[in-house]
Amino acid sequence: MDESAEERERGITMTVAVAYFNSKRHHVVLLDSPGHKDFVPNMIAGATQADAAILVIDASVGAFEAGFDNLKGQTREHARVLRGFGVEQVIVAINKMDIVGYSKERFDLIKQHVGSFLQSCRFKDSSLTWIPLSAMENQNLVAAPSDNRLSSWYAPVFLSELAFLVQIAGNLLSMLEIGHEMV
Repeated sequence: MDESAEERERGITMTVAVAYFNSKRHHVVLLDSPGHKDFVPNMIAGATQADAAILVIDASVGAFEAGFDNLKGQTREHARVLRGFGVEQVIVAINKMDIVGYSKERFDLIKQHVGSFLQSCRFKDSSLTWIPLSAMENQNLVAAPSDNRLSSWYAPVFLSELAFLVQIAGNLLSMLEIGHEMV
């Protein structure tokens, strides 16, 4: 959803972009919020409007660890900000699974670390949805994964989980996406 030439050139979201879509029963507002530390005020502006969130995590070795670092990582800060503004429903999209060979072990490791942290922020397990995906290879986004390395251990599809979240949230849902990359 990055609209400006500078955002596309730098490969990061800098401002909160807005898009809309309607389902048969719901009007959904998507807010694409920056994940980069230089644009935290913009991320906060998006979080203040969100009813639910998609927290995008980079699964690649080194990138997850940097994003989850106690001192400099943004994942922890984003989670705290979301919870501070009352966001309870979160889809945790673990992206770039193709880079780690669709490793279930890598997914489980990230889920364990991030899940423990989210629990410490008072997110309920029942309010968290975990989705492994590869945006670049279009695996587990719109349709069930075609790559057997992922489909052999994971079945739900990102858009079906998003639709479920829209259904439980009510007629109007402001959905915030935070991360360093997404489709």
